[in-house]
Amino acid sequence: MESAPIDDASIQARIEATISADPILSKMDVSTLVESGKVTIVGSVRSAELKQRVERMIRQIKGVTTIDNQLVVNESTP
Repeated sequence: MESAPIDDASIQARIEATISADPILSKMDVSTLVESGKVTIVGSVRSAELKQRVERMIRQIKGVTTIDNQLVVNESTP
């Protein structure tokens, strides 16, 4: 018996829960848009490492087929 495909709203809810559970990412300006399993990530983070971290976290969520990572890295200058 095949399981039903996961709908975009469920994927979106899981992404938001994953990001908000992360103490660093929850403070960042990160938004996602899910369309037919394709996730577009927008916003800004402080480092390239954080940009990759967001993508890795989202890639692990069931139902995500592709990721378009449009996060901008805003390295703060002292």
